[in-house]
Amino acid sequence: MGVDVSDLRNRSRALHANWWQWRPTVEVIRSLDLFDGERLDQLSDGFGEFTETEARQLAAEIEGRVLSRLQPDERILLDGTVTAVPDDSTFHRVPEEQHRNYSADYDWLIRFVAFCRESAGVYVS
Repeated sequence: MGVDVSDLRNRSRALHANWWQWRPTVEVIRSLDLFDGERLDQLSDGFGEFTETEARQLAAEIEGRVLSRLQPDERILLDGTVTAVPDDSTFHRVPEEQHRNYSADYDWLIRFVAFCRESAGVYVS
């Protein structure tokens, strides 16, 4: 389960993200303050799109403001903290630790940025 991130013009060109990586990705996007909250809430639920211009802007902003401060072995948790501790697949049940279940790692963000940059817009479903 998760979301498919596809090219607006060629839906067969797509990336798949599980919920564990998609939700922190949306929070990374939210931190850039480029789009309104309602739109980002819909993205968090797995629905939405970006125009080609927005996708290019998003790629540039993630690359410049997020990836530039992230190392290849690091990941961003749902609460925005960065860690180099590998995901050991532990399911954290305590509410204060549940943010640790979700992370967007460097490699995923690199793929997402490249997809946004090369697409004719992005559709999330």
